[in-house]
Amino acid sequence: MISSIEKSKRISILKESEIKELYEIPKFTDDERRWYFELHGNESKLLMLSGNTKTKADAILQLGYFKAKNQFFQYQHNDVQVDIDYILNQYFNNAKISRFSISREIKRKNQSRILSLLGYKYFKKTIYSGKLLTEARNLSRVSANPVFIFHALIEIIYKIKITTPGYTTLQDIISNALSLEQQRVKRILEKQLLPEEKDELLQLIQSKGSFYAVTSLKKIPKNFKHKAIYQEIEHYQNYLHLYQIAKRILPHLKISNKSIAYFADLVDLYTARALNRQNEEQTCLWLLCFIHNRTKRILDNLVLMFSFVANQYEVDVAEEAKALILADTIGKDDQDEHIAKLLRLFTDSNIDDSLPFKVIKENEAYAIALPEMINQISEELENKPKDYRAQFTWKAVRKLSSKYKPTLRILFKILPFESEQHKALKKTIGFLKSSLL
Repeated sequence: MISSIEKSKRISILKESEIKELYEIPKFTDDERRWYFELHGNESKLLMLSGNTKTKADAILQLGYFKAKNQFFQYQHNDVQVDIDYILNQYFNNAKISRFSISREIKRKNQSRILSLLGYKYFKKTIYSGKLLTEARNLSRVSANPVFIFHALIEIIYKIKITTPGYTTLQDIISNALSLEQQRVKRILEKQLLPEEKDELLQLIQSKGSFYAVTSLKKIPKNFKHKAIYQEIEHYQNYLHLYQIAKRILPHLKISNKSIAYFADLVDLYTARALNRQNEEQTCLWLLCFIHNRTKRILDNLVLMFSFVANQYEVDVAEEAKALILADTIGKDDQDEHIAKLLRLFTDSNIDDSLPFKVIKENEAYAIALPEMINQISEELENKPKDYRAQFTWKAVRKLSSKYKPTLRILFKILPFESEQHKALKKTIGFLKSSLL
């Protein structure tokens, strides 16, 4: 599924250091040496072999290496001197061997004994290549990443108890599997992807001056500022049709979400010019996966943005309401003082009770507060809401609405709210979108 398949039969899978780690003779620590060269159960039969100490020591050496790496090695005495000395000391009373040379025939016999003891078999291309190819083809639908397929095949090899094939053998198997998978996907895309849809997809990597649409799409918003929000909204509106195409076609390919993510990541990895150099069917596959995952991420971002803006609105409303209440409270101090003075007129013993009320109003009451102020205070007291705080909360909502409402409104309108439950809420959302927005 990657470009190097077409250029050569073998694809690069592991780094050089990883290949060495897997296929070179183990370099044991002291603890590892004790662990791998310890004989368990039937393994102790190797000590009963006919032959000299060299033959038995070689069998134990190869057994330890096989348990560590599931394969046998050709070795030089100097390269494994420390391991041989440990085995001789552990099992042969620290016997001394001047030159540890073993014939190929004896080594081969020891290997066969080890496989028999552990219930393993040699890997043979004629027997196991087809089986591993089938497994690799199945794995390629889970993920087209050759590294994933390689390590999954290694696990399968351990499970079916065969020796690990050479690196180039596994390269060939994986390359073949990916090539066959590529051909399968290509046939499906030719049937499912309409010519005009293919053209629309490829427009993403066509240059418009110095601008490539796919390059803009790759940019992920770094914050929830208005510019970032409206950029994501624009992306969603512009590429919703391509997302719907991807949603229709990808199920026909029968590839996993892991594979979709892998192909989508390749679009992030390659430049638009590099994508143009791939064959069109492969590029269309990658772009379908990219649009699919990028649009889902856009929707996730828009939901987070909606929550962030709504929460920020709520926080700012709470702060503004506090400020309004404080201002109202300060104003009320003077008002309460006027009310107290007016009430005391009814109990003031210095006022002559025989005076007409009109005289008291003009001489005493209006000296405290003018008629207009008295009327204003009276109206406020008569119309005071039961929930004192709520009136200031709603005042704050109205005051800040011009700052937050446009963004919340467009996010609410564009987000596709879907649920099999909460039907009443869904109906309300539909009404709000169609009637009020």
